[in-house]
Amino acid sequence: PKFTLDQENILNLLTGDRFYSDPSAALREGVLNAIDAITRRTQIEPNFSPEIKLTFDSEQLQLTIIDNGIGMNKEDVHSLFAKVGASAAALDKKKNSVGEFGIGVVSYFMAGDEFTLYTYDGSEDFVALTFTRNMLAGEQAKVLPPIEMERGTKLIIQIKNKETFDLLLEKFPHWCIDVNGLHAYNTLENK
Repeated sequence: PKFTLDQENILNLLTGDRFYSDPSAALREGVLNAIDAITRRTQIEPNFSPEIKLTFDSEQLQLTIIDNGIGMNKEDVHSLFAKVGASAAALDKKKNSVGEFGIGVVSYFMAGDEFTLYTYDGSEDFVALTFTRNMLAGEQAKVLPPIEMERGTKLIIQIKNKETFDLLLEKFPHWCIDVNGLHAYNTLENK
């Protein structure tokens, strides 16, 4: 016999509380991906000014993370972002990435059942996709009409409930200490 994997069960294990301690891992992974993106852009454009913007929208129960990092093209999304186990840090040690294991994206499903990705690498087509929990069972991402944007990435996680949203808001100071260029907003505080 040889080993085989039950994709859906393995991916559900990775998005459950057995692997990560709580749904705030989604916040941590989203910020770490943004840090990696701005770090890689800084390596090719040393004078650029890094920015990461987090918005907690309590009415829509959404967490939005926007960075002006290197962005991704279709191949990057396919081979790194959406491929469980792939990691930019593992592929190229010179990239100084903080992501190590390549499973961070599935952690987004701990906080919500759906997330949307908009990204642009500055040279290829804009990428716009919605990822749903059904992808853990093999469904494909839904292609969206692209939005024009500056170089970078915008991630919108649709949070599954108010309890999870409040936990992310509570854990924000723990996961996001001393991040260069980070600005966070809470829609309740802006009203």
